Amino acid sequence: MKKIVLALFVVFGVVSCQEDPRMEVTPLSISFTQQGGTENISVSSNVTWTATVTGNGFSVSPASGTGDAVLSLKADAATSPDDQTGTLTIKSETLSATVTISQGAKNTLIVTGNNTIDAAGGAYTVTLQYNTTYQVEIAPAATSWIQYTGTKGLSSATLAFQVAANNGSERTGVITVKDAAGIAATQTITLTQKENPLRTALLGLYNALDGANWTASKKTNWNSEEPIETWGGVTIENGKLTKLNLSGFGLKGDLPASVSSFTDLTSLNLGSNPNLTGSLPSDMGNLVNLESFLAVTTGLGGQLPASMGNLTKMNNLQLSKNNISGTIPVEWAGMTELKNLGLYSTDLSTPLPEAIFTSWKHIGTLLLYDNQNMNGPLPEALGNMTTDNTIFNIQMYNCNFTGGIPESWGNIPNVSKQLYIYGNQLTEPVPLSVQAHPSWTADKWDKMKDVNTHYVRTQQNGVYLNLAVSQYELLMALYNALDGDNWATAKKTNWNTTEPVETWGGVTVENGMVTKLNLSGFGLKGQLPAIIGEFTSLTSLNLGSNPNLTGPLPNEIGNLINLDALMAVTTGLEGPLPASMGNLSKLTNLQLNNNNITGTLPAEWAGMKALKSFGMFNTKISGPLPEAIFTGWKHIGSMLLNNNPNLSGPLPEGLCTMTTDNSIFNIHMYECNFTGGIPASWGNIPQVSKQLRVYGNKLTQPVPAAVQNHPSWTSDKWDSYKLNTDIHYIRTQQNNVFLDLAATE
Repeated sequence: MKKIVLALFVVFGVVSCQEDPRMEVTPLSISFTQQGGTENISVSSNVTWTATVTGNGFSVSPASGTGDAVLSLKADAATSPDDQTGTLTIKSETLSATVTISQGAKNTLIVTGNNTIDAAGGAYTVTLQYNTTYQVEIAPAATSWIQYTGTKGLSSATLAFQVAANNGSERTGVITVKDAAGIAATQTITLTQKENPLRTALLGLYNALDGANWTASKKTNWNSEEPIETWGGVTIENGKLTKLNLSGFGLKGDLPASVSSFTDLTSLNLGSNPNLTGSLPSDMGNLVNLESFLAVTTGLGGQLPASMGNLTKMNNLQLSKNNISGTIPVEWAGMTELKNLGLYSTDLSTPLPEAIFTSWKHIGTLLLYDNQNMNGPLPEALGNMTTDNTIFNIQMYNCNFTGGIPESWGNIPNVSKQLYIYGNQLTEPVPLSVQAHPSWTADKWDKMKDVNTHYVRTQQNGVYLNLAVSQYELLMALYNALDGDNWATAKKTNWNTTEPVETWGGVTVENGMVTKLNLSGFGLKGQLPAIIGEFTSLTSLNLGSNPNLTGPLPNEIGNLINLDALMAVTTGLEGPLPASMGNLSKLTNLQLNNNNITGTLPAEWAGMKALKSFGMFNTKISGPLPEAIFTGWKHIGSMLLNNNPNLSGPLPEGLCTMTTDNSIFNIHMYECNFTGGIPASWGNIPQVSKQLRVYGNKLTQPVPAAVQNHPSWTSDKWDSYKLNTDIHYIRTQQNNVFLDLAATE
């Protein structure tokens, strides 16, 4: 340090013989380093003086004196990151001298920043304030994942680091910033990086499913510090878990709901884990990117989650060989990309939702075999399926389906090469439409699974299904059974000829099947044969005006499940009515008037839920009328049971429970042999009922007030007469006596 020495001469005039006052101070400027220290100041004087100091960390000794002296100016070590200044002033009464003082700033490093880093890593910066040269050091243990990439500024610097993604557990690294001169306090940053959340979630799965005991050859690197992309069965793409294959790992325990959090998965395989139990989580539908889900041969149970209908990218779903129960949710129709479905050897039940057959337009395989709880009829809606796939294999064998192969299955896409339905409990002949399917030619039709079991014309409990006869053969069987040679010539055009059956009198054909058969007035003679039940495409059957048509209606008439209208008015039909007609759930019009039918209406007829118009007058049927029909027929518009002398006893109380969405409801029970009175509950008969005709019975009790007050039967209608007679409609003549009206308040 260079010292500047200046001389100050103070000259006083000589007064008498006394020496003039004088003061000389050297040097007049002192500079200290940041370490501080002591410097000497020389004072040459012949007067008394004092010394004072300004500025932080500066002091002087002695602080006063007389004559010559050497002062000691002291500076403490610097504490400020800025340069410091001060002054030393030496003065007497008349003289003064000033020494300027300066001190260099303390070497300073100040680091500020956030010390916690997300698992994904990336650029990381801290702010450094400094006034000295410095160096940055990263602890050797962290250099593999923290890289110093320089500063971004001067004086106030930004220290930049690159932090690698963390595929392991939470980790820490130490960063040290040092003063190159070794003076400034060393700054230390302890950087903590969070665990990869995917690792956390995978370890949750590991712990929930007894990961410690998983198959050693499968669980490579699981529960280790190795990157999760090296773990057995795990596929990571762009930092996302896209595939998880835990097949055969030895999973044990209930599948945790957390599996639904892996929303980037495109493929999930949980198969070959028989000790994997519990239900599929209800929010499996969160895995919206899933294209393939395999869980074959597991212990999974419970019901299938409806939310899986959200999996619009799913194309391969295999959930066979497990304990899953319930039905396939209708919401699964939302899996519009599905190509392959395997749900065989489970506890699933029917019915199968119709919506899936119209929504799965890319389906290639439908494997539902070996499901013992699948029973009832085969799904007719399967015939509505379309697909742009090059194959469509249907396997529903070894279940408990009953009935027959639906006619509609003749419309199954032509790419369907496999129709495996052996080992069920089917009994009906294979329909012609199915026999004629272009994919199931004779060589395939009779191909065997083994020496005893056919693929299509299948063995059902040891019996091979018969093949349905052609529409021509069916019509000719009817012709021969009912004396066709003697039918009315004008009616039987082209019958018993080689002309197309659609040109035969009374026959309507659609898509190769007889859909309407109008034999009214043909002159039918004999008993209606059971083969009538094989016209399963019929929507309308008219047998009326054939008084020589005798015998009972055959039970097989209940097979005509597409029937909308059945008319057999003015015939010689007799005997009891078949309960099987309760299967005619599409029937809207049933007219069986003017015949010799006996017995009661079967309670099973409540199954005719579409019925609107019912005529059974002038017959020999008996009561009581089954209560089930009054609650089952919710679209009824007319119920004509008049002129049935064997209908006796009380009027049916259950009529009051009837509801209908029809715009009319006409009730005719006149000219029978009912006794007692009109039930008071009939006041609840639907208001659309404009006709209540019960005259000509044997009623004796007064008409209840509730019936008198029915809004449809006002007094003007109440006293209306049967046309051209003296018989009232409601307050009716019963054996020439008019019913009294009950007193009303």
